[in-house]
Amino acid sequence: MAADVQHASTLHDYLRILRRRKWIIVPAVVIAPLVAVLLSRGQAVSYKAAAQVLVNRQNLAANITGVNDPTQLDSTRLMTTQAQFARLPVIARAALATVGEKNASASDLLGESTVTASDNSDFLIFSVSDPRPTRAVRLATAYAKQYVAYSHRFQLAQLHAADQSLRDRIQRLVL
Repeated sequence: MAADVQHASTLHDYLRILRRRKWIIVPAVVIAPLVAVLLSRGQAVSYKAAAQVLVNRQNLAANITGVNDPTQLDSTRLMTTQAQFARLPVIARAALATVGEKNASASDLLGESTVTASDNSDFLIFSVSDPRPTRAVRLATAYAKQYVAYSHRFQLAQLHAADQSLRDRIQRLVL
């Protein structure tokens, strides 16, 4: 009757396995870090700049005409709408023109930028990534300023439309 004898592995056993398998282990240990270093050195450096804009929650045109604006009641919806509004190509084109970028398109700027709503405030954050830090700052600032300018023109157009609507109502009432 033979007894089963369990053989406990020792450090010597593990070292013997490593010696036998060294041509599998050594290249993996050497090549993996080498590939990681080479890949990281090949990546372009990118700088990120950001600008913040305070969003006005009042909709004067809706208040004047007596129209209920659902975005005034839901802050998340308002901020999401404004972040999407800021991604209009016309705003990106104006930002590029402001900084004198003739070789970039609106889609280029939109591709290297984001506009996000702050989680706990009424600020939009305009972020731009670029290989040159000064260009990233100029583009983020111009993008935010052009959003503000376009937003003001848009609101002014709404006010003019509300004014005309009220004038038309008054005219109908008078006649």
